[in-house]
Amino acid sequence: MDDPEAFVDGLRVADSDIRVHKKEMNSFLGSDLFRVLRDAGAECVVLVGLVAHLCVLSTYYCAFDLGFSPVILEGAVAATDEANVERVEAICRTVTLESLSKSR
Repeated sequence: MDDPEAFVDGLRVADSDIRVHKKEMNSFLGSDLFRVLRDAGAECVVLVGLVAHLCVLSTYYCAFDLGFSPVILEGAVAATDEANVERVEAICRTVTLESLSKSR
């Protein structure tokens, strides 16, 4: 994606934001995501992304298995079939961008 900020209205990426590049459906597999989160002292992981029922969901459950508290940002996941997004958001904990902004 050329412009990650275009994916979610109101989401802004800063130059100081840490980026982790993934190659597998599960973002933890074959990447340094676990190390980055652990070193940052993260407890919660807010997920956004494409292919909700595959990539996002596999990362969600792996985050849970690794001891994090994962949530999916409402309106920030996509799939080729919108019904898959609805199913994923129905079975996972979700959070709104507004509620994240208020918690800062």
